Amino acid sequence: MATHTSKARQVPSGRLSSNGAAVLDHPETHASMAHDAGSLHDEVFRLVEAFKEGRLTERGDARAFEGNDREVLDGLNSMLDAVIAPLNVAVDYVGQFSKGVIPEKITASYNGDFNLVKNNLNACVDAFGGLSEAEAVLQKMAINDYTTTVNGSYQGAFATVAQSVNLVHRRILHVTSTIKNVAQGKIPANSTLIFIVDLLGVAKG
Repeated sequence: MATHTSKARQVPSGRLSSNGAAVLDHPETHASMAHDAGSLHDEVFRLVEAFKEGRLTERGDARAFEGNDREVLDGLNSMLDAVIAPLNVAVDYVGQFSKGVIPEKITASYNGDFNLVKNNLNACVDAFGGLSEAEAVLQKMAINDYTTTVNGSYQGAFATVAQSVNLVHRRILHVTSTIKNVAQGKIPANSTLIFIVDLLGVAKG
């Protein structure tokens, strides 16, 4: 009777299960792969810290990576560009408003919430246009030209400014009209006449 020789199964890792069966190890992680993963983590963390510190021009160096890691950094850079581009426009427009400059409306296209930023900035351009129109009317009034009033429709403080300019405009026209009537012998109501006398007295003083 032939005797069968039993060969022990080779276990690559030298480990055995409880019943003696071989247990295969997971492939060992190559040292360079672990290093790359750490480098990607470090690069992303560097960008996060730069963003928190307000250094918005920082971008990930995607050229230093390959494969999926490079795609991750390219995507992160694209995301930063998409956020910062409209933010830079907003900074520029606020800066111009602070200097009394009214820029042209934004015509570029933005997506989603970024479009809200554009719409609000354009609304500011319209609102500050009320100040510009009021200033033009006052400039004409300064040279006795009362042919123009503020006609635009505005909101809040801008509407108040427009209404105030138009109110002054009406009152000056009323006073000049009354003075002309008096010069022509048309005597107005006592209250109006007293107002004119007081006004002339203030002017002399």
